[in-house]
Amino acid sequence: MTDQPGAMDAAADIHAGLVLGGRYRLEEKRTERDHIAWWDGVDETLSRAVTVYVMPPTHPRANELLGIARQAGAATDPRFLRVLDVLAFDPLEPVSLIVCEDIAGVDLQTLLKRGPLSALDAAWLIGEVTAAMAPLHEAGLSHGELSPATVMLTTTGAVRIKGFMLFQALTGRPIGDAITRERADVAAIGRLFYACLTGAWPDTKTPDPPKTFGLPPAKWRNDELSTPSEIRPGIPPVLDAICMQIIQPRSGAAPLRTAAAISLALRRVLGIADAAPDLASRVADILSPAPSRAEADDEITSRNTTPRGELKAPVTPSANDSDAPLPSGQAITMAKLAGRWLVAHWWVPLAVVVLIVIIALIAHSCAPPPPPPPSATPQPLTITAITELDARADGGDGQDNPDQVPLATDGLVSTCWTSERYVIDYIPTKKPGIGLVFSLDGAPQITTMTLTLVAVPAGLSIMIPADATLQSPPLDTVKDWTSVLDTTVDTSPQEITLPDGTSAHFIMLYFTNLPRSPDRPDRVQASVCEVSAIGLTQ
Repeated sequence: MTDQPGAMDAAADIHAGLVLGGRYRLEEKRTERDHIAWWDGVDETLSRAVTVYVMPPTHPRANELLGIARQAGAATDPRFLRVLDVLAFDPLEPVSLIVCEDIAGVDLQTLLKRGPLSALDAAWLIGEVTAAMAPLHEAGLSHGELSPATVMLTTTGAVRIKGFMLFQALTGRPIGDAITRERADVAAIGRLFYACLTGAWPDTKTPDPPKTFGLPPAKWRNDELSTPSEIRPGIPPVLDAICMQIIQPRSGAAPLRTAAAISLALRRVLGIADAAPDLASRVADILSPAPSRAEADDEITSRNTTPRGELKAPVTPSANDSDAPLPSGQAITMAKLAGRWLVAHWWVPLAVVVLIVIIALIAHSCAPPPPPPPSATPQPLTITAITELDARADGGDGQDNPDQVPLATDGLVSTCWTSERYVIDYIPTKKPGIGLVFSLDGAPQITTMTLTLVAVPAGLSIMIPADATLQSPPLDTVKDWTSVLDTTVDTSPQEITLPDGTSAHFIMLYFTNLPRSPDRPDRVQASVCEVSAIGLTQ
């Protein structure tokens, strides 16, 4: 963004100290572009820092930008620096202005110039960004300028996103339709994740003009971007895979195309982990850097060095100065006295040794037993195939929209498998239910499953084959399956914890009570948008 000093001053008497809107005092102008000035300011009513975008009354885009700012007010999640006020030029207001939150912190660009984040910190940070963006994407809104310069961290390690919708509008870049904007945001999130994990920027092989936010460009092999773990060994494979599924999915891998899908994938990995304290420490190191070694040495030298020409007083050892040197004659006398005392009291050192041994034995006997070795951490399980069960032997017709079945595991909550519509009570009166059967890689121990449904409540049984030795799922009748958990899904998404020891190569969601169809309240229907499982591989 280029400075154009004086452009605003020519339109009106805009200067530091001016109060606009009856409460917003301008403090310092940051920059200016296209006759729009960006000021640091203070909300005098609430005594808080704000950013003020000031436009002259004749600015040709004033109405457009004020309208976009009002739309951006929909970003009320605390992870955004929100739009606080929008004021149009009128007889009492010399300019149009947009007022946004401001807060002390460090942008991600500054943080990454000091090196990449830990894998946990990177995943948590991107999880925060995607969780904030997902509902806005669902509403057809997008940021448009997600980058290391627009994501920041506060002094408490909290994530804050700057310039939602505004930065793209203020810079005059084309906006496009909702789908294009959302895809651009998701691609930007992938680049952010890659940069956090590696400290390198993965935009293109030959960016023109180069814009890597002060980071070194990522390495490429032919037309393939190096994975984060190839640049920085030790990154967990699951995070490596999630990052590449956003940026450059490999063949056979399900791409992550939405912020909601990325947020869900990261939440499965992170659980309740919180990286804010560690990130707060990084921010504190930048805002309040420790003195350098040279500064510390200078301070020590200044305290311990006597100015030239100043005479030192004789050093007299005190009772508290155990390290002070004794004059040679006094040292010899003290040594003789100590020797005589030890000869006369020979039993004292022996008693001290015995006492130390007794204390050590007591401490050892009272010490708690060593903790057991840590158990393996559950990981996302690979679903290798999916099919539906609508067995003729149970009253079905052998198929229930099988062409939609892959949509239940494609990583997109916007695409779903839906069953046929049934009259109320057809299930379980006419047939016991309908099922989705998932084939897992190996026979893992399954700890939790997460379901995203279109409508709830839905009653279902989670089932595994009665014969655990089968190499293919039994599809002739539900009687070949046994239930490990009967439950009701009443929220979406919902995480379901399976009984301990649930291990199987095949697992089925068997719907026995269907919710009402959203567009036909007189019918019931199962609709599954996304299914994932977490567990321990054998």
